[in-house]
Amino acid sequence: MHSVAGDRPRVLVAGAGGFIGHHLTKFLVAHGYWVRGVDIKPPDYE
Repeated sequence: MHSVAGDRPRVLVAGAGGFIGHHLTKFLVAHGYWVRGVDIKPPDYE
């Protein structure tokens, strides 16, 4: 059985809806990480 992330490292980004969290998430995905983002509000940036 294979996980969703496969062989990629997994990262949880708390505050992913904010400015820094948004850019951190994009950076991590671009560098091959499987990212789960959480926040208490909807994202401000796309």
